[in-house]
Amino acid sequence: MDVLLLCITILMALIVFGVSFYMLVIYIHTDEKGIGNSIPAKIVVVLGLGLSWGQLLLVPLDVSNALDDGGIDMPTCYTVIYIIVLVYLVGLSPFTMFFYESDEEDTICSRLTWSFIFTFIIAGISCAAIFVSQIWLSVYAPG
Repeated sequence: MDVLLLCITILMALIVFGVSFYMLVIYIHTDEKGIGNSIPAKIVVVLGLGLSWGQLLLVPLDVSNALDDGGIDMPTCYTVIYIIVLVYLVGLSPFTMFFYESDEEDTICSRLTWSFIFTFIIAGISCAAIFVSQIWLSVYAPG
């Protein structure tokens, strides 16, 4: 495995998450009263930005790995990243949004229950859309 390629990848990941955090700080709403409020929601935002940039940075990593024979198994890397993004988009992000937007006067059990219910609804709709797309594309796609 190419050590330089690995070091550059780790450095780029740190830069991506640093810039994502910086963007969160810049574009935070004035009513939020600083970074210390609702930390889990802010972590999810930074992770989401990092994952979206990470998908884009997989392409130059793949090209560099192919040219230098870096030894990174890129199909497995793509698969892992896309599974993480799917779990993030269908599970973690909606749950955090529903929990963050729930009424703070309710009990924590009630907030968690409604957040899980709405997240399962979103997951069901997403799975149905993926299933229908898979069926349609397997029949009507060229090739």
